Amino acid sequence: MTTALHPSPSSGQLAPGALLNLRVARSGLQLSVSSGRLWVTLQGAPDDHFITAGQTLTLPRGAQLLMECDSAVPAAWVLAVPSLPAPAAPRVPDNRGHEHARIAPPQPLFPHRPQLR
Repeated sequence: MTTALHPSPSSGQLAPGALLNLRVARSGLQLSVSSGRLWVTLQGAPDDHFITAGQTLTLPRGAQLLMECDSAVPAAWVLAVPSLPAPAAPRVPDNRGHEHARIAPPQPLFPHRPQLR
């Protein structure tokens, strides 16, 4: 079994059975797994976490965690700030089924004066 201590890399890959000890410096980071499965232990937390491909785990600032590849294939992981959802497109009112506005015929600017032709 191999154990490595790193300050806070942003991504990596663990071979089956390999261990990695990390300290998370920022708050709001998420640990995402894209292949394999990780067994994650957070220092001071009562439960361990098993994260498989496609899953994420939000980590608190200053968290000390121990990750082990718990699958037959290497586990690829990324520590990143979660992406924000794309802003919603502005809504355009739907006027179907509504009566169209009626435009009045043009009126003379000065009705009391005779119109010149």
